[in-house]
Amino acid sequence: MPTTRWSKGLLILIAVALPFVIAYLLNRSKQRMPECPHDWDFSKIRVRDSAEKLVTLKTVNGSPLLSGPGLQTNVPEFNDCQRLIVGSGETARYDSLYAVFARESLDDTLAIRKRIDTGVVVPKDKTRIDTGAAVPMVKTGTTLPMVQTRVDTGTAFPMVEILSLGGTYSKLALKPGFNCLFVFEQGKKWYARMVAFGPDERDCHSPKPVSALPSYHELSIKRTSALDMRVEWQDIPAVARWEWDVRRNAQVIGFKCLDGWCEVGELGPEPETGPDLTSTMSGIAGLKGSPVLKVKGWYDEQRLSPTKTGWWRPGAGPLSVVGTIVPVPGLDQLDSKNFAQTWQLIAYVNLSAPSSDYSSKQGFVPMASAASVTTIWFCMEDWGGPNPLTTGGCPDISVADRNAAKCGPEPATTSQPSTTIHWWAKTIPAGSTAPRYWCIVRRSAPKGVPVPGTARWRWLADDETTWGRCGGACCAGH
Repeated sequence: MPTTRWSKGLLILIAVALPFVIAYLLNRSKQRMPECPHDWDFSKIRVRDSAEKLVTLKTVNGSPLLSGPGLQTNVPEFNDCQRLIVGSGETARYDSLYAVFARESLDDTLAIRKRIDTGVVVPKDKTRIDTGAAVPMVKTGTTLPMVQTRVDTGTAFPMVEILSLGGTYSKLALKPGFNCLFVFEQGKKWYARMVAFGPDERDCHSPKPVSALPSYHELSIKRTSALDMRVEWQDIPAVARWEWDVRRNAQVIGFKCLDGWCEVGELGPEPETGPDLTSTMSGIAGLKGSPVLKVKGWYDEQRLSPTKTGWWRPGAGPLSVVGTIVPVPGLDQLDSKNFAQTWQLIAYVNLSAPSSDYSSKQGFVPMASAASVTTIWFCMEDWGGPNPLTTGGCPDISVADRNAAKCGPEPATTSQPSTTIHWWAKTIPAGSTAPRYWCIVRRSAPKGVPVPGTARWRWLADDETTWGRCGGACCAGH
């Protein structure tokens, strides 16, 4: 049959439109989960494999936890989750959700084994670390800042596991599904390589010979030692977080690496993530000189999302406002009893510019002066039953607040069978004495997992809320 002019035009239109239709559908597949979950259920997450087929994620041995973070998988203070940003300025747009999980026991006293050069003996307990891969030193009450340590030449250590919920972030060699970041040292120089696993997770916990890393991608790594930051090695939290390369306008993975803090970014010059917070927030009472300002693992910074309900759509971008949340020093030393019917300061918040939405909804505003910053406080009360308290409890929480609360009681655990405990938060904006109150949800950490005293932003499709340590567990605002 001869082809008509109309049919030729239709074929041309289809040929032109097809790539855009495919791109749209693929983009939609990347947006299947718009928010960071409370608890990860990997069996319900689907991503596209190398053949562009939508498949379900599979963890090692079907475990509900990831191989890298292990029991820390659902403890946000160790990890970080957000939609990565592509581009800069007004043209910046959100990519898929990406989560970084710190390797279980990045802390020097636990699972990562590291040899001390020349067979140094640790003081006091005389424990010799000479297993071929171990910690720089054991916490015995004595610090050894001058001890020289090194990663075994030829051995690569998995430090961070990364989950992409659909996107391909080429600057970090991240592909949909599971990815594992390995680091090693050769000739006094540090190296980082990313291994993409895809939808089927593989071991991201065991050290491997560098020569055995499959299909690796080389990345740039910058390591800042505790000595360089003028802190003790134990002042560096064993966590991971997303950072931003201010020179390249690209995402960076930050994490503890032995007695230092490492930042891994796009191959080329070392990542430049900007200065720490000592120049901007050291005027705050209780923060001057604190490691929480010097070590980026303690605090969190990112461009905030819009807050208008229903704003989320593929291709949307962040606000120009950068939010900073900083925990109070020693937050990891507070237990639940410290919050009983008492408001405890847990974090400071600063915005790079005013935001009417964040001010009205959460009371987050820029610093009013070098010594005045927005504060977040937590408090705990026991209702003693299903009905809201009418007297007592956390100061200044009204009966109306309790009746309107959307947060349920603290979930029961084996060690804490009571289900009548409720948690509250308040913010006091910088330069103001008028607090804003809301209820929060507390989730206990697995037994034996010490929760670090960090603070994080929690990416949501309607606004950013916060994660914060609350007496050995994690609390999120609602």
